[in-house]
Amino acid sequence: MYGRIKIIITLVFFIVLSSCSSLRITDTRVKTGTFEVNSEKLLEGVKENNIIEEPLAINKISITYKEQGKRRRFRANLKFNGEETILVSIRTFAGIEAARILIDEDSVKIMDRLNKILYVGETDTMVKKYGLNKGFLKLFFGDIADLEAQTKRIKCKEGIAEINEYEKDKIVDYNIDCSLNKLVKVEGYWGEVQHKVRGTFKDFRSENGFLYPGKITWELEHQEIEMEIEMENIVRNKNNTMIFNTEPGYTIKRLR
Repeated sequence: MYGRIKIIITLVFFIVLSSCSSLRITDTRVKTGTFEVNSEKLLEGVKENNIIEEPLAINKISITYKEQGKRRRFRANLKFNGEETILVSIRTFAGIEAARILIDEDSVKIMDRLNKILYVGETDTMVKKYGLNKGFLKLFFGDIADLEAQTKRIKCKEGIAEINEYEKDKIVDYNIDCSLNKLVKVEGYWGEVQHKVRGTFKDFRSENGFLYPGKITWELEHQEIEMEIEMENIVRNKNNTMIFNTEPGYTIKRLR
């Protein structure tokens, strides 16, 4: 049971996933050799392809969680209200809801439905300690939020451009497909806990006006943790209701 709770907390810290009608696109439209692109235009194209920009629902998410040789599988779905609030429901493959996670501008809440525990924390604290913010939540799904162009012209080597970001509590390298205008790899450090994190994005799909990676992998090297995420059935969300109600009998614990 401890392992399951650790999954839930890890998802919050590092999230915060196609269908028959979707069109699968090749992973990377490779161009041989090296050529230059305008970095500002490249980033504009990437941001235009961001999926977490408006109310949406990701209706089918499969998560395979590996930690030091142990492997567990979960299902999930996600709702985003287009502003600050994200709601994630995590279920076992037997269909039992294990947890519900609510992240908004001020707070992070995790409802452990199996053990009847409600974890509560402040978003500012999570940002300071773990680098968890809206930008990272977008990055978890392959979106780039506020990355600024550093030079006018950058090189695309075999179709991939690299952009670096160096700030306090953040050292990150981004690899971008110059043809798809999508992130294919990100690697670096976030927050006060300076441990290496790597994300890769592939099997891109076009569905309902969204271009998104069908398969995502996140690796937390210091904990020997790997999460493999498969997403499908992304739609614009017409119902922004975020239901997060705990029944009587829950124990409240603080996220620190």
